[in-house]
Amino acid sequence: MPLCIHQGRWRTDHQDMAQYIISQETLHALHPDSRVFPSNGKKADVKPGENPTVLPTALLQRFQHTFLIRTPEKSIPSYYKCTQEKAAGFDFFDPAEAGYKELKLLHDWIADPSSTFHQPAEADERYASFPVQKQAMPPPLVSASVLLENPGAVLQQYCEALGVPFDETMLSWNPGAVDIWAKWGKYHESAEGSSGFIKEKAKETVQPVQHPEEVQRCIEYVSPH
Repeated sequence: MPLCIHQGRWRTDHQDMAQYIISQETLHALHPDSRVFPSNGKKADVKPGENPTVLPTALLQRFQHTFLIRTPEKSIPSYYKCTQEKAAGFDFFDPAEAGYKELKLLHDWIADPSSTFHQPAEADERYASFPVQKQAMPPPLVSASVLLENPGAVLQQYCEALGVPFDETMLSWNPGAVDIWAKWGKYHESAEGSSGFIKEKAKETVQPVQHPEEVQRCIEYVSPH
């Protein structure tokens, strides 16, 4: 989840899933059996320390990059539910869509002070009006579970790391429909009806869930990452 701050006058947040900015050949190399990322006939050629994405380094340097992660035990079943409800536009479950390997690939590139991310990039006049950002190091890494447990403290630390003033109004918002989520049906219904951070239920109060075998395999597959 990158955060871009432009000349101190305005800022905008842009959230994306890492696998959607990684090249198709790299995705296929990471997931050779994937239906979502078939081969395009090219061979992946990402060297250590080099930009693993399809976006120019000069553009990515205009952003401050932060990472929000959610435990696979929660995110994978949620993704599975999405496919079963056909909310994503397809009805098959592909572990490659989990995105954990790609997220680590992107994080490690930005976190490495010797990588090309921290070296002067080739000048590109398309981005000349946007200043290069001073990336917080190490890149802020936020656990969704910790955020929900203590949102005030986490957001204060997050803002401090990025040089953004913290405001109590960040802890709440007005519920309502989000236009860009309309195509997902009721999948985001809980989020649209929320007005603040809600703590997760204590583990001892949660009934054990039996996941389909393919979901459990996916959880185990991505957990080391």
